[in-house]
Amino acid sequence: MNDILPAKKIRELSIIDRLRLIDEVWMSLSAHPEVIPLPDWHRGELDKRLAAPELDNQARNWDVARGEIIAKLKR
Repeated sequence: MNDILPAKKIRELSIIDRLRLIDEVWMSLSAHPEVIPLPDWHRGELDKRLAAPELDNQARNWDVARGEIIAKLKR
């Protein structure tokens, strides 16, 4: 993997470009969630939250949260 994009090169990117890179990697992973291993404790936590969504009152829409983060970084 280091041959594809060495860590040194990643650190040379601007914060915004590193965030864009993270977003690209995340989008590539989330395109096929079925192949991502899920530990048992994650499954338990997800089941608990799905059973009682009102307990998760801090959940936010990702698009809104992402926009706020990027706006703060641009200041």
